[in-house]
Order: sequence, then C-alpha cells, then structure tokens
Amino acid sequence: MNQINSEQFDNFKSVAVALKLTVDGLQDFVHGKLRSLHQNIYRKCSMGQCKVDCSRRYGNEFVRWCKTCHAWKKELNQINRYRNHWDKIKWKKLDTMDFPFSHEEVAKVFVQDFTHVRQGVLEDLNALMSLFRNTKVFHRIVNDNLITDIQGLRNKYFAHNYSLSIHAVEKAQCYDLLIALLKIPDIACTQSSKIALNLLEEMKLSQNIPERILRKPDVQYTITVIQNISCRETIESTHDNGIAFLNLYDRVDNEQFDIKRSTELLKITQRNRKKMFRQFVFLLVLLSECTFTILYGLYSKETVPVKGLNNVQNKLIIDTKDGEVIN
Repeated sequence: MNQINSEQFDNFKSVAVALKLTVDGLQDFVHGKLRSLHQNIYRKCSMGQCKVDCSRRYGNEFVRWCKTCHAWKKELNQINRYRNHWDKIKWKKLDTMDFPFSHEEVAKVFVQDFTHVRQGVLEDLNALMSLFRNTKVFHRIVNDNLITDIQGLRNKYFAHNYSLSIHAVEKAQCYDLLIALLKIPDIACTQSSKIALNLLEEMKLSQNIPERILRKPDVQYTITVIQNISCRETIESTHDNGIAFLNLYDRVDNEQFDIKRSTELLKITQRNRKKMFRQFVFLLVLLSECTFTILYGLYSKETVPVKGLNNVQNKLIIDTKDGEVIN
C-alpha cells in the first residue's frame, strides 16, 4: 500500500468538511422553497386524506389510487422537468399518504435513486443536486452546468477518491465551485448560507482546517470517520497487486449515518401506532354510545308514569281539619 501524502490527505479532509458545510449552508434555501411549494400544492389538493398509502399498496397501478394521491401526483408532475426521470420513479418506495404532511417526502419524487440515500435526502449533496436538476422551481435558480460540476467534484475528489489525496490546485477548484453555489443570490440571502460561506472562505485560505471550525461537533465527527477509514482497510492489496475498493462515500455514509437507517422503520411504526390509536378511539366512542343508550333506556323505564296514577291522586282528599288523608 502506498503511503498517503500528509499534505494531500489534509486537503482531502478539508474538501470533505467543505462538502458537509455546503450541505448545511443550503438548508434554509432548500427547506424554504420546498415549504412554499408544498403549501401551494396543499391548497389545491386539500380534498381529504389517503387511508391506505396508495403508492405503497398499488405502486404504478395509478387507476387504483385515491383522489388525494392522484391530485398530488398530478401537481408534482407539473413541476417535474424530465419525462425520463418521471417514468423511473419507484412509487412503491414512496409514501404518498405523507405528501400532505411532509415536504421531504415530496422531495424524494425528484431525487434520482433516493432509496440509496441512507440519510435524509435533504442532507445529502448528491441528492440535493438531483433535486435541483429535476424540478422547475430549483432549476430557475441553479443552472445545470453548476449542478454537473458539483456532482463531478463530489464524485471525483471525495466519493470515488480511493487515494484519499487531493492536490492544492484541485482543492482550490472544489472551494471555488462550492462558494459559487452558495453565492447565488437566492441562496446567499439565507442565514445558513451566510454562515457556511464565511467558513468556506476562511478554509480556502488556510492550509489546514482552522481550529475554531475543527471544534464543531459535526466537523470533528467527519474528520474522525475519515481518519478511521484511512487507518483500516480503505485501500486493500490483492493478488497481482490488484486494488479492491469500496465506494468511499458509502464507507463514510455507513460510519456516520448508521443511526438514521431506522428512519423508515420508525415512520412505519409511528403510522401503525396512529392507526391503532384511531381504532381505539373509535371503539371507545362506540362503547360509550352503547352504554349511554342502555342507561338511557333503563332510566326511561323507571320514570314512565304509571297508568291511572293521576286519577288516584285526584281521588285523594286532604281533611284540613284533622290532617288525615281519606279516600
């Protein structure tokens, strides 16, 4: 195994941190645009709630979908850019019943191979670039050339960079592209972008990652993961001096985001709990109504006037003189 150049390895770590900070810097912009888009569609599609999760149950059998899921699908198709992408969407992996409540679930529609993203689709740079490329609302702000360049640097210098090394010139190119993305006016005006830009510009001028940035928990964790990978079997020698690699991005992803792999299971569990709760409330209401009906019936029987009772009372004569009641 060839020894890693320490300076180039530092450059690699710097770019890895820069990619993470760029994702952080995009958060306000992405969530803001998605919330606005989501609210606009919600106003058009507020016709009820899906009860069966049509996409999961019926997949591409769209004729069996409920009106609500159909309406959301129709509106989302209007902001989709490419027919080729739309035709490849894995609807069975989506939860259309969550569309009215989650703009992140809606975003998955526009992320290529979203099932391969282990963390949230809005926390992954490649997923965000896919979202930007495939939606009209983001494409008006971020052009395709910049998206392609950023996906290229992410793959070349990080995800598939098995040498864990980056030259100084390549590092500068990475920073220029990431800073250019965050300086787009619609993005640069957000608070998260301002913070990230400040950090990236400081890191670009530094040989090593500045100490104040290294103290950030997320940065420390990213550096630790990369250090662990470099110290283990990232580069493995095989017979005939062949090299067996595992996608580095997947390695970092596995290390850093294992805790988020249970998100899907947790969401299903929560949905089942809500369903059970609704069933329990329904049974409780039904039992209450039955109990009320029974008690009301019994009470009514006890208070029904006895036939002829008024006639008997009318026959009672009170003798005011001696205070005796006589017939």
